[in-house]
Amino acid sequence: MRLAKELDSLLNEERDDEIMAKIIDTKIHLNMEIDKDEIARANWLRLGDKNLAFFQKYATIRRQANLISKLTSEDGNEITTGAEINERTTIFFKELFTSKGVANSDKVLDGIEVSITD
Repeated sequence: MRLAKELDSLLNEERDDEIMAKIIDTKIHLNMEIDKDEIARANWLRLGDKNLAFFQKYATIRRQANLISKLTSEDGNEITTGAEINERTTIFFKELFTSKGVANSDKVLDGIEVSITD
């Protein structure tokens, strides 16, 4: 970025031999920087990002470790199909988090001061 600004500044000056030499020198250095960036980018594309392969492998291993391949129902039967596993787990968690209506709500509200006024 510094070289581009320097070149822009030099191009706006009145040109003599010294300014022309500086313009040429700055252009050479700017082209060398651009070439270095292009080589680095090409190497990255050619060789790939080594970290990416590691994280993809790690994610695959985690996904396999977290996969539920079978469930054992309350009656002892094994459930192995994906659709049935989904259905049984949905039913289980719905029942787990659904109120059975057996709690006494008065005990829950004991100690809470009524603050609603007319």
